[in-house]
Amino acid sequence: MTGFKVSKPHFVMKFAGVGYIAGEETGVVSVDGMPASKPVFLFDQETMTLARVTYSDANGNYRLSHLDPKRKYIVLSLDDTEECLPVCVDNVTPYVP
Repeated sequence: MTGFKVSKPHFVMKFAGVGYIAGEETGVVSVDGMPASKPVFLFDQETMTLARVTYSDANGNYRLSHLDPKRKYIVLSLDDTEECLPVCVDNVTPYVP
């Protein structure tokens, strides 16, 4: 899967709500310690359904909004150049402002 691209943001209404998950510190998504713009996938932990897809910005920041705060999610970031291994965090609960 060399050089894959996410064509547009992905949003599944089934998981809609008022919560969000964000990587807002500089370099949250990084390659070799440097902030990077990479695809970020969000899966519902119970069903493994893809709920959201976005890209981190040039500073490695991302935000996945309008999430059901009663559900747990898995956040996965991939290196679309295939130089680094994927990074995954499970049991993530959305923040509710």
